Amino acid sequence: MAQSPKPTAQNAPQSATLDLSSDATEIAAENEDLKAQNALLMARLSAIDAELATLRARPKAAEPNQGARNEDGDPIFDEERPYGVVTGDHAAAYVQDGHQFGRDKRYLSDEPKGSPKPFNPRLVGIVKPRVVQAA
Repeated sequence: MAQSPKPTAQNAPQSATLDLSSDATEIAAENEDLKAQNALLMARLSAIDAELATLRARPKAAEPNQGARNEDGDPIFDEERPYGVVTGDHAAAYVQDGHQFGRDKRYLSDEPKGSPKPFNPRLVGIVKPRVVQAA
């Protein structure tokens, strides 16, 4: 039997050798495309940032059913609008639109939301009507 020739670099097929110069040019072209896309996206991002900055700089519109506010943005107490009188608090005297005001009708803080303790239905109890017996 005849022995097959051992593969060597000299008798290797030409298609097995890689043409690195064409691969390098393709990679360089893709890199340039990616750089161009990145520059375009960065320009769009800076335009969006500029538009958002102008939107944030605009004064906010007044919310409906809310009272007037002073230059600091704090609400102003208005006696013409509905308000509640606070009892048992040493600082707050009035409540209006979810805000607490002092005795001098100066803004103190937002009204606390919810109760400090969870509701326990067992403490409520059941009320039964009292039966009055005829004598």
